[in-house]
Amino acid sequence: GGGGGQQGGQSGGGQSGGGQAQAGKTEILIGRVNPTTGPIAGFGKGTPFIEEKALEAINAEGGIYIKEYDKKLPVRIIVADSESSDVKAAEAASKLILQDKVDIMIATHTPATVNPVAAASERNGIPCITLESPGEAWLEGGPYKWAFHAHFLTSSLVEAFLDAFDTFDTNKKIGLAAGNDTDGVLMSSLMAELAPKRGYTIVDPGRFPVNTKDYTSLISKFKEEGCDIVYGNMITPDFMTMFQQFHQQGYVPKALGMSRAILFPTDVEALGDIGEGLITEVW
Repeated sequence: GGGGGQQGGQSGGGQSGGGQAQAGKTEILIGRVNPTTGPIAGFGKGTPFIEEKALEAINAEGGIYIKEYDKKLPVRIIVADSESSDVKAAEAASKLILQDKVDIMIATHTPATVNPVAAASERNGIPCITLESPGEAWLEGGPYKWAFHAHFLTSSLVEAFLDAFDTFDTNKKIGLAAGNDTDGVLMSSLMAELAPKRGYTIVDPGRFPVNTKDYTSLISKFKEEGCDIVYGNMITPDFMTMFQQFHQQGYVPKALGMSRAILFPTDVEALGDIGEGLITEVW
């Protein structure tokens, strides 16, 4: 459409999907897929609030100037809940594009949201901007013409965790605790690749299904191998379950780095005192 099509057109072809650009266009319509509920709802909690504040400021100035129409158009956003599910994210994106006829898509918060939204946008020729998901995970869905992404490459993040582990006095044995979803597979494989180059030994019991309830075999493996360090990437409920079982079974590593699960204060606070001293990334 007018705004989205022209903004996307600067980098991807000059017209939005479905031929939505019309002389009588009265607004720029943005579709936004957000994990409002579900296991990664901590990610999506503040996002719509911030975006609405931005739109208030933009629309107070009359909106965004669109050269094709030689006028400013106000901006409206429609937020759809992914429910922290890649399947629901894909469904939400398709509805926004095909039924709501949005001009441009935006999505953030982990591959479970970003990848399916980028894929739906690409299929339908709608400009899409995504953030806050490992760059490597996004690239797996390419090549792209309509989708654009900005975030760190995971290798630099893993190196930062290793920098943190270097500050501890340990036997340099790292146990991997990661789920079998996109994030878990990517981050654990990169840690397994990069850590030995820094003098660390990797103990890998394998990826476990999301929503696993019993981590006894993983804990036994870490105990048996004497892992002073644990690194992982999990959804918040799974980490809560695992870490509580760590303590119940008398296994507390000297250093524990966990991606995704403990990024937000509310998630750490839910752990109580055992949440003290955990390591996570912040960007």
